[in-house]
Amino acid sequence: MKHISALFPLVSAASVAHADPCTAYRARHVMDVEGAIGWRFYHDNPDHWSWNAQKGDAVIQDDGWAYFDGDGRHLTATIKVVYNDGTQGLYQAPSGREGWCTLPAGGQMEIQNVFSWD
Repeated sequence: MKHISALFPLVSAASVAHADPCTAYRARHVMDVEGAIGWRFYHDNPDHWSWNAQKGDAVIQDDGWAYFDGDGRHLTATIKVVYNDGTQGLYQAPSGREGWCTLPAGGQMEIQNVFSWD
């Protein structure tokens, strides 16, 4: 049993450090969705920032990781990102509903605004 207990932190740490890529679509004009959840930019810690949904726990982190909390009713299963250059992206977790994933390289940079819906 001691061996299993000793391995648990290693397995746990390894699984936390890996996420599948988000499903991503980039375009110039992505339709707005009525009743979308607004997001807010936070930079309380000088070394880290994030965009957080104003409803639920969805987040885009400065390291490119994104969390979706879609429940099939009223949280975040799809994230729309509007970039400073006018392009827009739609992102979803690999499950199509909830979970962690990584945005494409640079997908967390130069964000102008974020909206989401389920």
